[in-house]
Amino acid sequence: TIHARSVFLQGLLTMNSDTRPRTFGSGLEALMESLERFVLEFKRESIIDVCLAYVKAQDWFQGIVLGMETEWQLDENLRLFAKACLSEDQCVEIESKLIGATEDLLCPSRWSRP
Repeated sequence: TIHARSVFLQGLLTMNSDTRPRTFGSGLEALMESLERFVLEFKRESIIDVCLAYVKAQDWFQGIVLGMETEWQLDENLRLFAKACLSEDQCVEIESKLIGATEDLLCPSRWSRP
């Protein structure tokens, strides 16, 4: 059984630009800009919507683990989770355009902790 976790990169992808840590430099900003373009191009509501729709489209995951801190976040995640997943073509486009993201950014276990 395979479960997806850290769908929102430990919350980094849910933060606005004022609250995101600067330790990731331009890599995180480039990732966020790409995700914002996907929101518009795929007519999704938000980056959270794109992330959930992408992960749901991966048929090799049997489950998705999401962290949340409030009841509103739970309700919002459930609402977005009920929406359609991305198409295979949309997933391929995401994968081809995000290929430059570094493992240091995408793997929370590699992040330096204060």
